[in-house]
Parts: sequence; structure tokens; C-alpha cells
Amino acid sequence: MNLSAPRSLANALRSILWMVSLYTNMHKDGPTLRDLKIAIGRAIVELEAEAAIELNADSLRPEEQRA
Repeated sequence: MNLSAPRSLANALRSILWMVSLYTNMHKDGPTLRDLKIAIGRAIVELEAEAAIELNADSLRPEEQRA
């Protein structure tokens, strides 16, 4: 299964966000880490939206042009 670049990057950011969340659960959550988590979360949302747009654009193209 091939993932689009935005979806692949979103998955990588999800992994980073999980690691940051794990770290903050074990240590005090300072404002810098909170801001980082918010920024990563927003980036994931934007990348998922871009991936959905690409997927919709692909589905609208004639099948012979998809390959």
C-alpha cells in the first residue's frame, strides 16, 4: 500500500507526537512542550486534509490516467 507524501508525513508526526506525549507524562509539561504538541497536532490535521484532497482529485481522474 502506497501512502501519499502528506499522509506519510502525518504518520511520522503522529509517532513524534506520541513520543512527546510519553515524555511529558513522565516529566513536567512545560509551555514549550505544550506548544510543540499543539504545532504537531495542527500539522497532522493540515496534512490529512491535503491527503484527502489528493485522494479526491485522484478519484475524479479517468482511470487510464491514474497509473
